[in-house]
Amino acid sequence: ATPSPAASHRERIVSAAGEILDESGLNALTVTSVMRRAGISRTSFYRHFADIYDVVHALLDSVGRRLIAASGDWLRGATGTPGVVHGNLLTFAQAFQPVGPMLEAIAAAAVFDERIRALWDSLVQQFVDATEAAIRRDQATGAIRADIDAASTALALNLMPAEQARLADARTVDPEAYEAYLKGS
Repeated sequence: ATPSPAASHRERIVSAAGEILDESGLNALTVTSVMRRAGISRTSFYRHFADIYDVVHALLDSVGRRLIAASGDWLRGATGTPGVVHGNLLTFAQAFQPVGPMLEAIAAAAVFDERIRALWDSLVQQFVDATEAAIRRDQATGAIRADIDAASTALALNLMPAEQARLADARTVDPEAYEAYLKGS
């Protein structure tokens, strides 16, 4: 089915915001810049979003869903065998590469902007919750030791990469090099 014009406008606005964040960072993200990039009148913005933070929220929500999906089988219920986890990490790295610079811009802005920080923390929490659920599921099947603290482990596994995303240049992530690293080559 073809999306309605309203849905199409909303998608174009979110896409334009992501492009601007990717290229220029949060400081360049204004209603005017987004609408100019989207090729839609400025008044249309307020039919879809309350403010620029609302667009960032929609963008992070969309990216978060795609990255959770790309995280693969383990977060969706498969037992976390080394092969499953390795494949999921590689798929995640491939999905992360195109959105990494945009996420990097948001993570950097989160240091200075409380509203962006809350949105960033919400995205990271989605991964923490999904990881904790997967660890607990694998503990119940005996695939992961029962004495491991699932909540603390999930938090550590997700906060370390989140901080790396905030501190590193995501444009340098190379999925093939990441796979070689995972294989120990």
